[in-house]
Amino acid sequence: MDDLEKGYLLSQEFLIAGEVFDSILVQAKQLTQGGYKDCAAVLARTVLEDTLKRLARSEGIDENLRASVINDELKKSGKYPQAQWRFIQAWLDIGNAAAHGRFDEYSEGDVLELIKGIEQFLVTEFRD
Repeated sequence: MDDLEKGYLLSQEFLIAGEVFDSILVQAKQLTQGGYKDCAAVLARTVLEDTLKRLARSEGIDENLRASVINDELKKSGKYPQAQWRFIQAWLDIGNAAAHGRFDEYSEGDVLELIKGIEQFLVTEFRD
């Protein structure tokens, strides 16, 4: 328990979270292909937000901030470059639109790109 509380198991936590998130994103892809892009976008947004919170915690950033603020702070801390920050902001926009019922603001193709982008982001951040 001491190792967990002191953050010594963080890399294992990221590996396990990455595996769980991968499974959720597979489900999101299947939902999108089945015509349920809105549900898929919400699932993907949830994975992205949790990923950002885990990264924030590992970087000493308050994980209770809004996802977009965490993204800003992670960029400021040098965790990733501005180009990655922009992708994440766009992904958050799609997820927020889905969560707030603004379903006409994105397409099925946008959701598939959202999922693909998050998958690549997870590989980069959780499997290093």
